[in-house]
Amino acid sequence: YRGNPTILNEIAEDFNKLKKVFHKYFADLTLHYGGFDFSSNEYACYNSKTKTIHLNPLIYNSDDLKTIYLKDVKDNYHPKGTNYRATIYHEFGHLLEDYLDITPKKLVKQLFNDTHSNFYTRKMADEWIKNNLCIYAIEGNNGELISEAMAEYFNSENPRDLCKLVIDEIVKHLK
Repeated sequence: YRGNPTILNEIAEDFNKLKKVFHKYFADLTLHYGGFDFSSNEYACYNSKTKTIHLNPLIYNSDDLKTIYLKDVKDNYHPKGTNYRATIYHEFGHLLEDYLDITPKKLVKQLFNDTHSNFYTRKMADEWIKNNLCIYAIEGNNGELISEAMAEYFNSENPRDLCKLVIDEIVKHLK
């Protein structure tokens, strides 16, 4: 990592926080600065084949990292109450989804049916997620739901109910 040493220390803190809860999922995990063909607006990515979280040097070397992320939060693209450090939790959410073989689309349908009296429709579920988590959580057929819930749960001082429901389901799969 060639960027801001403060950010590197924060990443280490965030990994230690996750490791306390999910220690057995760290055995094969690698963190890599770069090493992936990023688009200009991607903060990071998780490669399930190599079990690697890649940080985008274009973003992590930028003095604007915090500002860019806060704009995304303001636009409801990422969860309320989170900051740029949420990226590590988000990417770790992809790792858990991979290991636990959770299908986000099925999870959304289950959670929606458990919490609503009306019949599930994708449109209603997407609105529920956008209003109670963020826009990015519905991208890729709800493929970002778990990761955005992880980001809010571990990076926000006040995780919302939808986020807690998703984390509760993850915890059930851990047992």
